[in-house]
Amino acid sequence: MDDPNMEVDDELFGDIPIPTTSVKGLSQRVDDLLRSGCQQKIAWSKSGVIAYVSDEGMKLNLKHLVCLSSDRKWTVSKDYPVEHPAFEIRSPITHLEWSQNTTDLAVVDTAGRICIVTVPWMAINTSNIVRPFATDEGDDLADVVGLAWVTVDRNAASKNSPPIPHISFAAKEMNSWKWVMTKRKQLYHPRALLCVTKSSLLRLLYHRIDRWGTAVIELRPVPSSNFIVTHAAIASTADNRVLVALQTADRKLYVFRVQIEGLPLRPDTQGDHAAQPTLSVELIDGGVPSGPSSEVGENANHLLPLGLSHLEIIATPDTEDTPKSTPMILAAYTPSIDLAPISGQLNGPQTVIVRWAIQEADRTPHHSFNDIGAKSKPKALSPHTVLSCLGSTALHHAVSSINQISDAETNLAIAFGDGSIHFYSPQTMVELGTERDLNRVSSLPQAGFAYPVSSS
Repeated sequence: MDDPNMEVDDELFGDIPIPTTSVKGLSQRVDDLLRSGCQQKIAWSKSGVIAYVSDEGMKLNLKHLVCLSSDRKWTVSKDYPVEHPAFEIRSPITHLEWSQNTTDLAVVDTAGRICIVTVPWMAINTSNIVRPFATDEGDDLADVVGLAWVTVDRNAASKNSPPIPHISFAAKEMNSWKWVMTKRKQLYHPRALLCVTKSSLLRLLYHRIDRWGTAVIELRPVPSSNFIVTHAAIASTADNRVLVALQTADRKLYVFRVQIEGLPLRPDTQGDHAAQPTLSVELIDGGVPSGPSSEVGENANHLLPLGLSHLEIIATPDTEDTPKSTPMILAAYTPSIDLAPISGQLNGPQTVIVRWAIQEADRTPHHSFNDIGAKSKPKALSPHTVLSCLGSTALHHAVSSINQISDAETNLAIAFGDGSIHFYSPQTMVELGTERDLNRVSSLPQAGFAYPVSSS
């Protein structure tokens, strides 16, 4: 389980060298993040497989965690390049994303083509291509700016079955411990992903029997280059729908709610192969100016223009006995590292985090209607959903990655350009782990378990 307070054994992986981030590497990383929302060129699956893209972007290599029989120490294997006749790379690879089943890897190139590579469990130097690049035609406007696999997290395999619960953590009450149960109610499919393109198209890729199907819908028109999408985020919600947030080139934020009907819950479902899932889109709010407030920018001594580097959706928690909160949009804004010396900042460029809450607001008629005499009391208007800014937070350094850690509550693991990793609560942006919580247990060491000391 992921927990910021969990103790980590520094000797677990022996003397594996940890590469440090150079200024040149950090500069390139930030520039890539400012350019597009899909720029993850190294990805680590939960099964211990590390996939990364070569410097020129035309090769995909795999590494594996292995335990040496000679000294029983953990290390990483040599490179195993993915080489298949179906793995034909026409354009540089820009993004890698592992599925929650830990075996499927989505590989995206600059033309928006998506290849699915499967790495079997406990197998070294073995990979299969289940969806080749050639399946998509690809073009410049098909470039992917946001991608997410549909959840497979211990959910029900049947639409009529209840979600499968699992233990999240234990909280101490008086002299006893109470286990907190989690039940996932999100959109479910064992092998499907969603992505957003520069041309504002939402694509659903799903596996069914012996083929991959595709369903596409336009989120909003793109009449000019100002409306091209640069970053997007996708997240399932507790009502089996999908939230999509995107930013356009003119620095405007849009949020959509997508309903997916007819998605087969099992990839081996028999029936009409021609039937496709249907997608319907509802605009929640749009045209919202993005970026940090001027007050936070001045406090952070920002002398450089800030650009969007990360866009995340913090979905509503679906855990029993957890206080319900509204979904949030979280955006990170960072200046280009190349211009940092010009700014005169002593500690280098800083990242500013901005959060918006997706919440309902009452509709009120215009005050001019009060001047019109009405014979009867007007009917109450139904509430509508809007984005409400929760404020901005300046961090101490440039952010290189943001990952969500889902437990009973969602926390953020933020990696900075100086190599440090800090944990934050997205609700308050307060750093976690500064104090050890003795009334919460989410790992065996916290519960007092320890391996016996070896006599040898």
